[in-house]
Amino acid sequence: MGVLAGGAAMAIGSLIAAWGAFAGGVTGAGMALGRLLLGVAAKWIVVVAGLYLAIAVWKLPALPVLAGAAVSAAAMLFVVSFRPGRN
Repeated sequence: MGVLAGGAAMAIGSLIAAWGAFAGGVTGAGMALGRLLLGVAAKWIVVVAGLYLAIAVWKLPALPVLAGAAVSAAAMLFVVSFRPGRN
């Protein structure tokens, strides 16, 4: 359950970051940068809150919770950098 909670916190945070950064349509560079920064800030607020809930409130073991978040973050980096057909 701890691994699932950590991974879910990271996945939900990334979903919120993507929604905040890309949901507004095409705008100028300043507005796009502002939305991107706001999305990243919202992501980390959600991740920290999710980890806090999992460890302090639901009393799940800290190591699996943090490991789930770390594996989820590493998987997202792998998926973003992987492009089939690229030499």
